Amino acid sequence: MQVYEVEKKKLKALLKNVSKICLTTDLWRSSNQKIEYMVLTAHFIDSNWRLQKRIISFVHIPPPRRGVEIVDCIYKCLQEWGIENKVFTISIDNATSNDVAIRNLKDTFSRTRKLLCGRKLFHVRCCAHILNLMVQDGLSEIADCIDKVHESVRFINHKARANLAKVRDDLYEIYEEYVHELVDGNNNSVETNVLDDDGTSGGNVKHHKSGMSEILTYVKTLYSGPPQESDLDAYLIEACFIHLGDLDQFDVLEWWKANGLRFRILSKMARDILVILITTVASEAAFSAGSRVIDTYRASLAPETVQALLC
Repeated sequence: MQVYEVEKKKLKALLKNVSKICLTTDLWRSSNQKIEYMVLTAHFIDSNWRLQKRIISFVHIPPPRRGVEIVDCIYKCLQEWGIENKVFTISIDNATSNDVAIRNLKDTFSRTRKLLCGRKLFHVRCCAHILNLMVQDGLSEIADCIDKVHESVRFINHKARANLAKVRDDLYEIYEEYVHELVDGNNNSVETNVLDDDGTSGGNVKHHKSGMSEILTYVKTLYSGPPQESDLDAYLIEACFIHLGDLDQFDVLEWWKANGLRFRILSKMARDILVILITTVASEAAFSAGSRVIDTYRASLAPETVQALLC
């Protein structure tokens, strides 16, 4: 437990410097303990542009596991870690109780802050869960499987064409929000202090004869406004990047890190969006470890001890 508390403090310190955090969560029933657990996994990109994954909660959730109990567990965990205002998206499967939980979470977060893109990105449905439901349904009627796959492909090709314009519009909507956020941040940071007669400002900056302080103030004023050319337009106009080396070695995060100066707004947007999980596989993987921790000989472990071991 002492090791757990030490590691928890380290992770809290790391999360203080993270602006956006994406979550995945899922429920799992221990066959040995005959009780259910809920795991909450945090995904983020650190200052070195490395994708990080941390299990921040592995708690026992008593029955009935309704949406209210699920959202209560999630929000208490976020408050405990001090990241309730940093949650960007949450990826979850398509159970009815989860839909209720997400609606409650949206309402809770909307009271204190604005969710990006009109809350469209907040709820990410687990694609692996959807695919699994499709496969199970197909296997139950194996005779018609081929026809259903053909129909599914035609339907998806038609859903893709119809959504291209929608995705592009949403992309520009998100980009504009990032532009406004940058402009507002720069306006708040621009120094507007007038130099006193003794050559100092409110920040005790010496007034050199070269006028460097006036030049810096002028430069900051220039960069406080919106960019003259849209990063997104410039990015989309460019030819597709072709990686000449080993494709398995290409790291998209390293590419954005290297091109952060060229696309100063779009790189911030990419940093937040690329961490969004489209499946809850990461959290479900914790249950594989959970079955090894809570084996036949450890079935009497307290939920608090299980959380310490798993996290």
